Amino acid sequence: MSQVSGGSASMNEVIAQRRDDLAAAAQRSAAKNHPRSMVLLALMVLTLAVLWFSVSYKRHADAKDQLETLTDKANATMREAAKLKLYRELKAEKDRDSGGAAAGSWLGQLEAFGPAVGLTKPLTVPSTRTDRPAGKPTRTTATYTIRDENLGAMLAWVDKATTEVPGVEVTSMLVKPEAEVWMMTVVLVRYERTE
Repeated sequence: MSQVSGGSASMNEVIAQRRDDLAAAAQRSAAKNHPRSMVLLALMVLTLAVLWFSVSYKRHADAKDQLETLTDKANATMREAAKLKLYRELKAEKDRDSGGAAAGSWLGQLEAFGPAVGLTKPLTVPSTRTDRPAGKPTRTTATYTIRDENLGAMLAWVDKATTEVPGVEVTSMLVKPEAEVWMMTVVLVRYERTE
C-alpha cells in the first residue's frame, strides 16, 4: 500500500506540475492575443494626431486673424483713396468755379431736388454743423428730417443728393412710418477743401 500511496503522491506532483505548465501556457497565449505594444503604438499615434490637430488649429486661427487685419487695412485704404479722389474732384470743381461756390450752395441744390423727384412737401432748412480742423478739409454735416407720403420720392432724393452733388455722403439714415406719412432722418456730409 505504501507503494500505491508513493505512486499516488508522485502522480499528484505530476498532475500539479502539468496544471502549472498549462496555466503558464494559457497566460503566454493570452499575452500573445492582447499585445501591449500594439495598444501603446495606437496611443502614441492618437497623441501625435491630437498634437498635430492642435498645432494646425492654432495656425488656422492665426491666419484667420491676420486675414481679418489685412482686410480691415485694405478697406481703410480704399476709403482713404476714395476721400482723396473726392478732395481732388472738389478742388478741380472749385478751380473751375473761379473761387468756388459758397458753402451753402450745395444745400440749396439739395432743396431744389425735392420737387424734381416728387416730394410733395418742401424741405425744411436742415440743422448744419461745420468742422474746420487745421490743415484738413472742411466737413459740413447737414441733418434733414423729411416727412412725406411718398417713400420712393424720399429715397430718390437721397440718391440724387449723393450722385449729383460731388462729395456728398450719407452717414446715417432712419426711416419710420407715421400715421399718414413716412418720416426720414438723414445725415449728409460734404468735405470741402479750404485754402
